[in-house]
Amino acid sequence: TNPTQGSIMLGARVLARLLPRAPAGRGLATRVYFKSREPFSSSKNPRNLRIAGALGLCGAAYYLTHLEKTPVTDRRRFIAVDHRSEEEIGRESFEELMKQYGPQVYPDNHPITQRVRRVCERIIEVTPLKDEEWTFHVVHSPEINAFVIPGRHVFVFEGLLPIVGDDDGLAAVLGHEVAHLYARHGAEKLSLRYIVLLLSVLISTVIDISPMMRDLMLSVGLDLPYSRKLETEADFIGVGLAAEACYDPRAAIGVFQRMHEAQQARVPKYLSTHPATPDRVEKLKGWMPEMVRRGETRCEHGAAVRDWSAMFPTARPAARSRIGSEWS
Repeated sequence: TNPTQGSIMLGARVLARLLPRAPAGRGLATRVYFKSREPFSSSKNPRNLRIAGALGLCGAAYYLTHLEKTPVTDRRRFIAVDHRSEEEIGRESFEELMKQYGPQVYPDNHPITQRVRRVCERIIEVTPLKDEEWTFHVVHSPEINAFVIPGRHVFVFEGLLPIVGDDDGLAAVLGHEVAHLYARHGAEKLSLRYIVLLLSVLISTVIDISPMMRDLMLSVGLDLPYSRKLETEADFIGVGLAAEACYDPRAAIGVFQRMHEAQQARVPKYLSTHPATPDRVEKLKGWMPEMVRRGETRCEHGAAVRDWSAMFPTARPAARSRIGSEWS
């Protein structure tokens, strides 16, 4: 029996002990009702509390058997989506995107597409994904956006190009997006849905709360902070990939500042999926000595690299361990 099957079997045994027998043909909710004569969601029913405890126990067992570490940062996280499912989701997403934007996508031999491909391939070359097949798509649209979906499909919208400026700025954005895929953040966010679903059931079982309030609580308290954490991690991994690909990592600071200025709608940071720009810039500045050192180690920039080091004299070999501890 694998860990997943073991968790399910454990949950079934615990629930079977907690639930009473009911007339034939009756379901789970009916059996609970026949025993308690109270709504399943009532917090006054002690049996519901025991069921909630059993669900929590099963959820904890499932969670612990699906932990793995992220590349680069070694952060332990919950992943319940396998690679095959992730690829299938990416395939479906790609088909939908091409239906929507296909007529606006530049051909492969277009200069803009070739530029995106050239910059992105240098970044991919410093990852374990370098031997995989990738596709590159530039959409003729004023939208300021870029993303990489499972299946290794890169999409860049033309409205982003004036914001990024030169290839160093483009590498900062593409490094961030490749980092999301490299770290499997998409699968991690999908896996978070399992946790949110379980917590929704537990909250509704233990306390009397409206669905709207419950969902708002989970969104503000769990979903959005988690999304911001993944974005910060993608910033860290992405700027490192850009530096190792021999692009100037300092360009990321200006890119994020220009993106912030181009945003037309602003939301409070606790309601945003992304960290506030000042916070992102501050972190980037703190990471920059380490990123410069990576570029020095891997690339031959000559005087340019020496200038970088002169700008960041506080860089020390121990910086990597300090930065890595941020994700533990």
